[in-house]
Amino acid sequence: MNFKALAAAALVSIAGITFAPEAKAAECVYSDGYQLCMEFDGQNSSNDDLWNVTFRNNNVTEYFRIACDGTRLGAWESRGGLSYADARTVAAYFCSL
Repeated sequence: MNFKALAAAALVSIAGITFAPEAKAAECVYSDGYQLCMEFDGQNSSNDDLWNVTFRNNNVTEYFRIACDGTRLGAWESRGGLSYADARTVAAYFCSL
């Protein structure tokens, strides 16, 4: 399990937020009531790392496409049950790991 997966698990347990899988070769973190999966998907033309991330708990599922510029959030999009503010917070935190 890599550092991003461990740190994401810590965030989820602290924040009470939950994540889940969607990608074929994703790394997943499972815990009581949540699932978080992430899959590295290469780099864009700006050399940002591209990630597919799925977050799921008992109440909500959110699918992310995140571009990380180092440890900063470059761009992101998502669909699912999180509010815009909560989704952006998750995306930014993911890149900060």
